[in-house]
Amino acid sequence: MKEYAKEYRGNLLKKLSRKKSGSKPSEVLEAEKIIAKYNEEQEKIGPQLFRLESSECPDSICPQCFYLRGLNVHLKTIPGDDEIDKYQCPECNSIYEE
Repeated sequence: MKEYAKEYRGNLLKKLSRKKSGSKPSEVLEAEKIIAKYNEEQEKIGPQLFRLESSECPDSICPQCFYLRGLNVHLKTIPGDDEIDKYQCPECNSIYEE
């Protein structure tokens, strides 16, 4: 029994050492990417909620950039109908009509 245990130990040691030093399976790498993206989104939510709850977007500032990114980007007038004014954000390219 002692020889069996010694051989078992040696084989298991080799197997686990190879596993530990080898590269991660593609499923693990994909899961890590998903988790990293989730964590990044969670970090952004706090400041976004704060801006939404505590302030109003100033006139002529892109609401999307203001609330989601914390940027004060001035909207540019673009051609539109005679009755509708159109504006576009040079940062995120959102278009607004008024």
